[in-house]
Amino acid sequence: ETLAAQINRIAAAGGKVITATVPDVGVTPYANALAEAADREMLTTLTERVNARMLVTINNDGRIYLTQTKLDGAVVIRFQAGAFEMEQKDADMAFEVIAEFCAQAMP
Repeated sequence: ETLAAQINRIAAAGGKVITATVPDVGVTPYANALAEAADREMLTTLTERVNARMLVTINNDGRIYLTQTKLDGAVVIRFQAGAFEMEQKDADMAFEVIAEFCAQAMP
């Protein structure tokens, strides 16, 4: 299945959010308009907490395993899909697990 077909399938299923890592809202134009640096830092902290919660919740579920790393100074969450035994059903299940978390966390 192509990436476009997968995205169309998600949209057809009523998908609202596709996320790997919630972007750091502390560095958005909105945050930059805030006068206080402490407000921007608070938004960054909240973003980090959401991402940490997503990582722990999904890993504790046990169906897939996510790791985190830094990319251009930002913490990002990643799902590694490179095992020789991996099949399309494994990728579909990983998507379903992440989508479940998003549906519960962001109704």
